[in-house]
Amino acid sequence: MLVASLPKDRTFDVVQVDRGEKAIEEYRKARPDLVLLDLTMPEMSGYEVLDELKKIDPSANVVVISADVQEEAKKRVLASGARAYVAKPVNNTHMNEILKTYV
Repeated sequence: MLVASLPKDRTFDVVQVDRGEKAIEEYRKARPDLVLLDLTMPEMSGYEVLDELKKIDPSANVVVISADVQEEAKKRVLASGARAYVAKPVNNTHMNEILKTYV
């Protein structure tokens, strides 16, 4: 769903993974300009992935996009270094705003 909300005329590459370990591996290889990270994943939580990405690269540009709307979740990811916390669902307009702001 998140990839579908990306602009159709985008000029950037998208790498989609479904596991935290794979996200970390891909980050090490590609050092992307932006990581869109969900908190709920199998094996490793988004919190753990965020912490690991920040260890690898303290300047990693991470935006958490999650259905978890608890204030504590938002505070936790922002304290861990995420640039923003965005509640799902994300539509095309909202995604364009995220890309303009954080890329």
